[in-house]
This record gives sequence, C-alpha cells and structure tokens, in this order.
Amino acid sequence: MRALFKKYIRRRDQLEQMIWISVFTLFFLGIIFLFYAYISEATKDTSVDVFRELGTQIVAFGVGIAVMYGVAQLRYYVLARHIAVISAISVLAMTLLITPLAIARNSAVRWVDLGFTQFQPSEVMKLGIVLFFAFVFTRPSVREHLSKMLLYSFGAFSFLAATAYLQPDYGTVLIVGSAVISMALVSKLPRMWWVVMFVAGTLATTTLFVVAPTYLENRFHVFYNVNFGEVSPTQRYGEAYHTLQNLEAVQTGGLFGQGLGHVSQNVSLSVPEITTDSIFALVAAEVGFLGSIFIILCFLFLLYLFYALADITKEPFGKCVVVGIATLLAAQFFVNILVVLGFPATGIPLPFFSRGGSSIVITLLSVGIVLSVLRQQIIRQDVYRGPLV
Repeated sequence: MRALFKKYIRRRDQLEQMIWISVFTLFFLGIIFLFYAYISEATKDTSVDVFRELGTQIVAFGVGIAVMYGVAQLRYYVLARHIAVISAISVLAMTLLITPLAIARNSAVRWVDLGFTQFQPSEVMKLGIVLFFAFVFTRPSVREHLSKMLLYSFGAFSFLAATAYLQPDYGTVLIVGSAVISMALVSKLPRMWWVVMFVAGTLATTTLFVVAPTYLENRFHVFYNVNFGEVSPTQRYGEAYHTLQNLEAVQTGGLFGQGLGHVSQNVSLSVPEITTDSIFALVAAEVGFLGSIFIILCFLFLLYLFYALADITKEPFGKCVVVGIATLLAAQFFVNILVVLGFPATGIPLPFFSRGGSSIVITLLSVGIVLSVLRQQIIRQDVYRGPLV
C-alpha cells in the first residue's frame, strides 16, 4: 500500500481530488441504478413518482455534499473535545424510536417521522459510536486506565445491543462491531481488553439468542434452507421470498447482464425492497458479473484511499477515526452484497446506491471528517521521497 501511495500521490490535494472524484463517481452510478429501480417499482405501484423520488435523493446528495465540504474545513480535533455532545446526540436519536414518532416497517422499528422528513437514527448512532471509541482508544486519560476503558466500552456496547434488540436490527451490531475491532487493532490495545471483550461478546450473543430466539432462528433457518437444504412451499412465498428473488435476479444477470431496464420489463422478476436493501440485485441483473465487479472496484478504490491515509497519519485520534469510518463503510457495502447473495437479511443499505436521505447525508458527513483529517493531520514524511505538501 505504501509503495503505490509513495509512487503516485505526493500532495494532499491529489489525494483529496481522488476522494472527491470517487464520491461523485459512486453517486453517479448509484443514481443511474436507482432510477431503474424506481421504474421497476412504478410498474407495480402506480403511486410511485419516479422523478420526484429521484429528485429527493439528488437533493439529499446536494445537502450531503454541502455538509461534507463544511466539515472538511473544520479541525477534526473538535470532535474529541465535544465527544460528550456527540454521544448525547446519538443516544437522543435512538431514543426517538420509543416515541410516537417511530415508524414500524416490516416488523421492525427503525425509522422516525419528523413530519417534514423521515430518517434512520441508527445512521447517526453508527458514526457516533465510531467517534466515541476513537476517543476512548486514543485519549491518554482513558487509555492508561484499563478499568476506565473497559467501563466505557461496556457502556457503548450495552447501548448498541439494547437498541439492536428493541428495533430489532442486528446487522448494525455486526457493522459497528467490525469498525470497533479495526480501530482496536490499529490502537494496539492491551491483551486484557481483548480477552474481556471477547468473553462479554460471547455472553451477549448467547443472551440475544435466548431473549430473541424466534427472530434470529428464522433468519438462520431461511439461510440454511436456501443455501444447503430445501425450501418449503410456505417459506418460498414467506420468509425466504426476499432472498430467493434476490438470487433469481443475480442469476439472470450472467456475465454481461441483461441491460439497463431489464428488471422493470421482466414481469416475473419481482425483487422486494429494490430501491434500498436489494438494489445490488438489480445491478447484478442488469450489468452482470463484470459490471458488478467494476462497481465493487470503484468502491474498493475509495476504501484504499481511506486506509492509505490512515496508514500515513501519525496523530492517533485521526488515524483511528479514518480506520473506523473506512471499515464502517466497507462493512455496510459488503454485508449488503452478501445479503443479496443469500446471507441472512439485515436491512443494511448499500452506500451511495440505496435510497435514503439520512444514509447519504451521514455517509458524506463521514467522508468530510476523513477530508478534515487529511487537511489537518501530521504526515509521517519518512514514507515518501519528499514531504507531502
């Protein structure tokens, strides 16, 4: 990673330009496929206004770009100074799910209706927890006291597990957990922290299977039957319907795909949640394996830029934040794809592609924080032939 970075990128503005280009490229690709996803929905539901829905997503992207640019101008150190406020906002956002403002969809309570807009509080919480753990892992007053670090870690994970159970939304636990583990690895935490967290995680997972057996059992039962067993007629048009339709769409794509608009023209190919959780099934059906690989490579390039920046960042908090955000986006992206390919459904959107104003705005806010680190952090100059200016 360092060799490529050293050879091709020597200035901060070059790296920043590449990040901006990657963001716009991914959104441009996403808006194309979202357009055809809305057309597919409109053929089955005449109340869907394709251009109004698409316009809403574009407006959300515009707001997100403005937020991203504004945050990039700030010194990222301010996040550590106001971590208590950030944590309070995350808690407050999730608390809205137990108020009358909460909306139940598909047996899950994950949305809040504020009247003028709807948003997913979990999007705010995911970024908030990443920033909180970056503070815990790098703040000397916390890091030097194992008991204090364990107490903060327990508190954050307990909050995450409680919100996952109440919604339910266990996919968020998987994604945030991946980000926290990546930050813990680069922070080189003491072995005892890993041991205690492993034991606590095992106990928490066991407890979830005890207190929510039906929900989790159904998910894994469908996963096993679809991939290794035999799907019953009841499951075929019930719990396994979503997964089977995703797989059928992926299989029709083949190597080169059936062409843009194929899903909307194929009456027999009905993919649930095609504008959100299952948009990658439409991508695979219309541009095939090679087109899907191209999109994955575009996203991997953005991740490479993030991880390369983290690799050359000397300041611990900045390094931890960039790694956490990169892993958060990576986990969301690949978990979404794995669900389309038959893994247990989680309700995780595909970054830059899935419909959702709160998702795109928080994603771009996260990218803005990464740009802030790029502009403000201290570079390890020994990596380069000369200073990165």
